[in-house]
Amino acid sequence: MASLVEELVNILEAEQKVYETLTGYEEKKKDVLIRADVPALEEITNLEQLAGDELIAYSNKQVQALTDIATVLGKTEEKMTVTRLIDLLDTQPEIQKKLTIARDNLIETANKMQSLNEQN
Repeated sequence: MASLVEELVNILEAEQKVYETLTGYEEKKKDVLIRADVPALEEITNLEQLAGDELIAYSNKQVQALTDIATVLGKTEEKMTVTRLIDLLDTQPEIQKKLTIARDNLIETANKMQSLNEQN
């Protein structure tokens, strides 16, 4: 089970990196919009689409990892979430901490990206 949780941590970290990339695009987009640089805006939009596709793929991997973990834990009847898993890992503080950090970093980065997106 530890390897499944480690895989989930890796997925969350990869998702965070994509959100960081999207945050960079949002920051560039602001300048591009101010300059009314249509070709640059098209390029950023294409890059954002590719990043969005990556996020969908990682989201699917996250769901599968959580499903696998739920099966191992015998929790198939309830919807497994990262937060629920963190609660269930109270007897494994080291992996619980890694997962908590990965979740919190992902949430923080996604919120920053969303805020920038709303500004644009």
